Amino acid sequence: MENCNSCECTCKPISTDCVVRFSEIKDPTILGESHWQKSTDDIEDLMGVSCANELCAAIESAIEEANAINETEYLQYLEARWANVITNKYFKKWYANRLLFHWLQGESTSKIKESGLITISNSDEQYKNGFQQALEKERQRLENATSNYATQGKSRFLNEYWYKNTNLYSCAASACGCTTTHKCQSHCKKEGGLGFVIL
Repeated sequence: MENCNSCECTCKPISTDCVVRFSEIKDPTILGESHWQKSTDDIEDLMGVSCANELCAAIESAIEEANAINETEYLQYLEARWANVITNKYFKKWYANRLLFHWLQGESTSKIKESGLITISNSDEQYKNGFQQALEKERQRLENATSNYATQGKSRFLNEYWYKNTNLYSCAASACGCTTTHKCQSHCKKEGGLGFVIL
């Protein structure tokens, strides 16, 4: 697994092999630091700012520990609760597809075509006079599909792992009206009406 040590926290929680396995990206070298940074920032939306920061700090600490003894693999030095997050297949699916989504949004249609993700032929009768329009439609379809895959991964990760294990993560507490719990099951009344769920 890779990590960017020269910035605040561009941690790369999954390997490039996982990016290839869980998304349509076949050549992870197309990804720039900005794509990793945006996807890492998305972790804040997945599990909250505090937990995202703790995850990145734990990864950086594990890498430092591994580097101190010239180890190339840091997973064994990572706290089990965070290792469980980054090795979770739904987390990998979500993160890999967020990477692809950010790449698709930032690249030109011709660059996406060169990557092999768009394979429409200008010899197809249907697109004979509107090849560029067809490419853009295909890019939009791919972007939408990638967004859906990321949403599916997020939902499965939250429901199958995160919500069931929030007791392991003090950073995951959510305010539920006038109480604080790890997952809002009910609301208590407070002055002025019901409390609101903050996830």
